[in-house]
Amino acid sequence: MKATLQEVEDVRHQIEVLRGEATRAIDPDSIPCREISSPDQLCPEPLVSVAMITYNHARFIRAGIEGVVRQQTSFPFELVIGEDCSTDETRAIVLEYQQRYPQIIRVLVSDANVGATSNALRTLIRCRGKYLAHCEGDDYWCDPEKLALQAEVLERRPEVGLVYTDGIMKLHDGTMLDQRLRFLPGRRLFDQLLVDGYILTCSEMHRASIIQQAIACNPLFRLELALGDVIHELASLRDAEAHCIERQMVVYVQNLSSVSNAVGAGCRAMRDGAVVRYWYALHTPGREHLQKPLLRAVIVQQIYWAVHAPVRGAVRRRMLAYAWRLAGEKRIRLSGLIWVRIGFGYLGMYGVLQGGLRLAKWCGLFRQRRAGHSGNEISFQ
Repeated sequence: MKATLQEVEDVRHQIEVLRGEATRAIDPDSIPCREISSPDQLCPEPLVSVAMITYNHARFIRAGIEGVVRQQTSFPFELVIGEDCSTDETRAIVLEYQQRYPQIIRVLVSDANVGATSNALRTLIRCRGKYLAHCEGDDYWCDPEKLALQAEVLERRPEVGLVYTDGIMKLHDGTMLDQRLRFLPGRRLFDQLLVDGYILTCSEMHRASIIQQAIACNPLFRLELALGDVIHELASLRDAEAHCIERQMVVYVQNLSSVSNAVGAGCRAMRDGAVVRYWYALHTPGREHLQKPLLRAVIVQQIYWAVHAPVRGAVRRRMLAYAWRLAGEKRIRLSGLIWVRIGFGYLGMYGVLQGGLRLAKWCGLFRQRRAGHSGNEISFQ
């Protein structure tokens, strides 16, 4: 059943309580969108849709598109590109490729920037395939059999909701690192993703029916958060299994201007990822034992974000005080791991020491705020 406006507002309030920062609910039907395509040349029923969202990816987008259009399959597929009013040459490049591959590419545009979450939503909603693959505009695929092999698994195994592959991480200095994602045997991937796992988004293929249902029924899909990848993964795996193709098929590019890598934005993305994981643990039966560790992770990320956020002193102090109040209300003991976590923003043991000293600077403020807090502000009721 489609989520009601009241359900979306209730979840929005819960998420705002956890993240200590306001967020916005999005109505998918109101997102501006204009399609540029050649309907008479498109396949009417593609088996796979590839969703590609892009903004200011002029340096990367050609490789991303080429990796998709060069796929060797025995079935029709489409590439749906959500171009979010880039300020560089991204839109011109995308439209050039649409003219070259009118039988494959559809481009979604608007007259103004709609933001990453809205761009992703409008792109996913307009995908027509039975299966849904992701490839953001700054990543690319390096294996022409990727779509064929993943679709074959989903066709053959109805219990599987997500197929992912090994990949390569390309750092900003050109260094290439293997990304071989292995999870513990005997545990569902859903639980491992809740705790500490991750999957390269550009390697994923989902059952489109699961994602479309989640967009309609899961209020998290309607909220503007800094990291949406984990929402898709947990939605696909909540009631289904995963399958890994142990072959390097994709390249994840460390784009320093992206949501997950930019200074400040990366901290916010990690915090929102922790919030989403905790929300899923609260609303998934049998995950009660994970709730307290995941809430601790939320608070640690909240403090890490507050310390490293590019904000003014007063805002920083308010964010830190809020995290401490949340810990006090929920009786969460903050261990020394916070000190180490904050140190990751620096280098080596010197970084751990500096991060710890920076956090300790606010301890007096934390105690004052915690002593005067009534506890009602962060109730989910």
